[in-house]
Amino acid sequence: MSMSIPQTAAYASGITYPLTTEVKQKLKQSGIDTLIFWAFHVHDNGDIIFNDELLITYSEQEERSQYVGNNSWPDQLASLIDDTSCISQLEASIGGWDTGDFTNIQTIYNQNNNSFENTPLNSNFQLFKSMFPMISLIDMDVEDNYDTSSFIAFNKMLIEIGFEITFCPFEEKDFWTDSLQALQSSNAVKWWNLQCYAGGYFNNPEQWASAIISKCPSFNTKGYILVSDWSRFYNNQKGAWQGDCVTALEQRMHSFKNCESAGGGFLWNVDQVLDYASELKKYPDPCECNSANRSLSDYICAINNGLGLKRSNTMNFDVSLNQDQLTITNKGEQATLPLTGSNAINLPNGAIINPPSGTYWHIQHVSGGASLDGSHGPLAMPADSSAVFKTDKL
Repeated sequence: MSMSIPQTAAYASGITYPLTTEVKQKLKQSGIDTLIFWAFHVHDNGDIIFNDELLITYSEQEERSQYVGNNSWPDQLASLIDDTSCISQLEASIGGWDTGDFTNIQTIYNQNNNSFENTPLNSNFQLFKSMFPMISLIDMDVEDNYDTSSFIAFNKMLIEIGFEITFCPFEEKDFWTDSLQALQSSNAVKWWNLQCYAGGYFNNPEQWASAIISKCPSFNTKGYILVSDWSRFYNNQKGAWQGDCVTALEQRMHSFKNCESAGGGFLWNVDQVLDYASELKKYPDPCECNSANRSLSDYICAINNGLGLKRSNTMNFDVSLNQDQLTITNKGEQATLPLTGSNAINLPNGAIINPPSGTYWHIQHVSGGASLDGSHGPLAMPADSSAVFKTDKL
């Protein structure tokens, strides 16, 4: 099934391995279309690693690939895509700054007579596809080695296995456009995640779109590129705060609003947003907008608002679940939320917040003009209103 270009995407890293119930709930209610897991690495022997965790290795003795990662992780990732979630697509991102992944990939390619056929790397990615069928795309974050031949061959190997591809450039236009040209007939490179922060701060999607058209004259770049920004975080190596708060990120997105090639935006990254409160306790943030709400859904809304994107399933609700207490805050326009069996709460994007098994949601108090029509709703929520629910036994 061909994947669609998202309006909003976000990279998430170690906070997803393993995936806790709390983090999963925040992701599913965030408004993110496509969640990108970063970073997968390729060892020089073909092993596949997620950050520092070995996932898949090839046994020479048994002549087969083996999954050695967290046994629950595949099911945890699968649970991110269901009728209670805003997320519709999952990606695995390979590479990143200060890694040797694509150097290793070239070495494997060269040592196998310029081919990946019958290599442990090929076998490992076939097993990866089997273990993680919910991951439909591979994101190419090449920053260590711009070798076109091995890169194109690696992409073709993954496409043959059944993956679709995205590119994540911040420099080297010729490398990326030459690669796209070589893969264009497959129609497998679905969109580009353009880095517009840090080393890619001065990137402009229109310049990259022009570079694409110069190599692929018939290529349609309208809405093909996701622009980006990074969230506020404390850089321990530099001993300073970096990145943008919600307000600044929305302003950054607004600067790309009239770019025809910009079809949406991505956030770097989820871990920084969810870790912000704990970092703030250790390192006071001098940012003028540091008092603004920094929930994940706020950042995703800022992408949409900055780019002027209209969408019916944007999550304008902040959902907080603390043991047996659920708090919902409406940060968008007035909305009415139906309640179904056990007072399960139906959000506008189709997500459903069910109470724990054997209980039902009992409304405790409301503020900002929110009101419940009878015992079983619906719940009317004006803008900036909140409702707090507690669990009761059935």
